[in-house]
Amino acid sequence: MHNNTYKDDVLVKSHQNGSFWEPNNYKTVVRRVDNIAKTCSDLTSCLQQRSEIEKIYARSLKEWDKKWSEVLDKSHEYGSNLDCWSTLLKTADTVANSHNEIKIKLDKQIGEIKQWKTTTLHKSLIGGYKESKVFDDDFRKCQKVWFKSYEKVNKLKKEYHFIKKMECTLHVNAKNCKENVNLSEEQKNKIADKYKKVILDSESLCNKYKAALAELDKLNPKYMEDMTDVYRRTDLVEKQRLDFLKKIILEFVQSDDNRINNVYLSAYDDLKLKFEKINFEKDLEDWSKMYGINMPMNWPVFQEYQPELQTISKSNTDVKVTSITTRTDLRTSIKNTNGAIHPPVSEKSETEVVDCDNDAISNENETQTHADGETISVNLEQAEGKKVIAIYEFKATDSDEFDLDIGEEFEMIKDADEKGWCTGRKNGRVGFFPKGYVKVVQ
Repeated sequence: MHNNTYKDDVLVKSHQNGSFWEPNNYKTVVRRVDNIAKTCSDLTSCLQQRSEIEKIYARSLKEWDKKWSEVLDKSHEYGSNLDCWSTLLKTADTVANSHNEIKIKLDKQIGEIKQWKTTTLHKSLIGGYKESKVFDDDFRKCQKVWFKSYEKVNKLKKEYHFIKKMECTLHVNAKNCKENVNLSEEQKNKIADKYKKVILDSESLCNKYKAALAELDKLNPKYMEDMTDVYRRTDLVEKQRLDFLKKIILEFVQSDDNRINNVYLSAYDDLKLKFEKINFEKDLEDWSKMYGINMPMNWPVFQEYQPELQTISKSNTDVKVTSITTRTDLRTSIKNTNGAIHPPVSEKSETEVVDCDNDAISNENETQTHADGETISVNLEQAEGKKVIAIYEFKATDSDEFDLDIGEEFEMIKDADEKGWCTGRKNGRVGFFPKGYVKVVQ
């Protein structure tokens, strides 16, 4: 319905403007060449705006992914539900990359449009484009001879129609004057003679008019042939414009459709598989084993008092440090400020008695023994470690331990000992922290 209306409007408009074959009406055809520049300009603006949309959308998706990934890392979610949620966020990153690729493709197409316009159209020194000027000159040459004959026919037509109108008027006057008793015979004869002369002139103009038409009819075939040849050439240029426009749009549609479809299908197929693998029963069971009623428990039993000697020594100094440590291996669950339950940690209770012969004891000690018997060597300060991030909060109770804040990153340089304490390095300081409070940064 829309296409039919459009065609009807075009036909009406073209008829109102006159036929292509009429003088100077070929200029509408020549303007098609100038429209190439307009097409390139409009198409470039269109794709540039779409490119910007793709860029903004991709950036927004990545920002969304980053924000909620950080929230999820610090959340209480776990198990297959956490895995599924993480996959959803990764899907956004995948889709964002695809939209960035579309932007790159659009920018490339914009370059192709500019290049095609440069090779297709060449600016004239007097303004406009050389191609349209050539067509305009060729059409004008085709119409030159025919146009003179056409003007002659129109001139004779106008004169003939004027004298025929006069003839009709004099015919009425001549008829009426015969019955008019107020006119003399001389007056009546003058009117009759004038009427006869107009009839003769009318016949003469009619013959000239017909002769001019016959001459124009002889010129029409050659005129139409020449005009058609030039028109066909303009059609070839217009066909190039239409083909190029189709190529650019089709490339974009196919690229956009295929890339987006493939990415979405792949990404959301993965997401669908994650959803299908969600197993709440298993997640709850795993949670219970780690933090709930299915956790192992070292129930209190009688333990004999076991004093231990702890020393801190420094090279070339007379320092004696005596530490008596009472230790139990009770496992406990500690809650962080958000109410999340921490993994079990060896609980230590110790009483230290320090006898110092020198006040020069400092953090530069070459060796330091932890309350659980773990010794930190100065060599660990240069040891290579792996990057970890704290997933629970921990407040140190000993000077050789770290405080941990959720999301804080540092290095773990030694795995957990038999008591569950790991060795790490943070801000240049080596110390202990409980196992299970961190995860390795991938």
